[in-house]
Amino acid sequence: MRSRAMLLFAGFGICRIDAFLIPKICDNSQARLYGTQPTDSVSSPIESYEANSTSRRIPTLSETEEYRSTLLRLANWSLEDYKWRSSVFKANEADRMVEETIARMQGKDPTYVRPMDASDEKIGPLGRWEKSAVDWLAQVIDEEGRRAKKIVDMDGKLIRPIEGDTLGPLGQLEQAVTEWLRSIRSSENARVMYKTMRPMDLEESLRGPLGRMEEAASRFFRDVRESEFLRLEQSKARGGAVVRPIDVPGPLGELELWIAEVLKAEELRAMESKDQTDDSGYQIVRPKDAKVRGPLGETEKKAFEFLDRLNAEEMERLRNIRQYLREARPMDTSRDSILGVVEAVVVGIIRSPLLLLNVVQRVRELVDSRPLEEAEQLEDKSKSRTVSLNSSQSDQERKENGSFD
Repeated sequence: MRSRAMLLFAGFGICRIDAFLIPKICDNSQARLYGTQPTDSVSSPIESYEANSTSRRIPTLSETEEYRSTLLRLANWSLEDYKWRSSVFKANEADRMVEETIARMQGKDPTYVRPMDASDEKIGPLGRWEKSAVDWLAQVIDEEGRRAKKIVDMDGKLIRPIEGDTLGPLGQLEQAVTEWLRSIRSSENARVMYKTMRPMDLEESLRGPLGRMEEAASRFFRDVRESEFLRLEQSKARGGAVVRPIDVPGPLGELELWIAEVLKAEELRAMESKDQTDDSGYQIVRPKDAKVRGPLGETEKKAFEFLDRLNAEEMERLRNIRQYLREARPMDTSRDSILGVVEAVVVGIIRSPLLLLNVVQRVRELVDSRPLEEAEQLEDKSKSRTVSLNSSQSDQERKENGSFD
């Protein structure tokens, strides 16, 4: 009686756990428990509920029409937004191509502001990331524009991204997720049909994502167990001597090997730092500058190479931004625009102290100035004084020359 109750509880538990992935098995498990003939119908609990339930509420015609009108309105807005974004993108791209053509005709390198607009020789990590992101967003915008147009043409009928004529990024993502869930469902159906307890015990052609994940985890733990058993046998064969995991093949041995490489490289780096110590103090040798680079040194070297490329890219972009601002300032090209007005106001505020200093200096010059007649008299007096000094100096020279003769 106890075993019968336990089996009944197990069958009920499996039905509750696999309600959304496994077809209906409650009736079949109960039929097997009580010795009756199991049913051949394979239907999920959701499908059986939809088929047998009489209390399901059906949307009214007005609610359906309201839903379609709302979806149609949103699709029209999305279509207008797509047209505006496409026009802006095409205009910006055309302006960019014109600027590049003019710069090449003048024998100069075209200036750029965004990292993705750099040339193939100067583009860096940020430029590649931005370019890939912009390309992905452009494909998404085109896909959503085509879907919105299709919804408008079909008078508000819902169109999923996977139902488009040409699949874009969202359609491919939905297709991948749908196929993943479908494969889980089919594998779970096969597991129930063939009375297989573990997902990894199915045939390889019927195995789904859960079975593959379980198989990978089981393989890892199996390798660990086999390596540990082998290590135990080696220890017994050597009379109880300790055998390290690195001495036998296995995941733990590979982990210990990596840790040993790190420790050995750090030990050599400490000895190298000690050899380079002088009177000025202890000299620290970084992992990437050591003679023997370990895993930490290789990681640091790759990180600094990446940062160097990023720094060079940003310095080149800063130079291009400065050149671009010198060549095309908003207050000079389009003063009535928002950027032109803002720049004019900011420049005026910055230049106002200089203007005030110039005004003060000019006022001082005007205060210190004299009328023209007084200035001419002062000039005549200075000239007469200069002439008299010159004549006196010449008379004195003549007297000296005569006394010498």
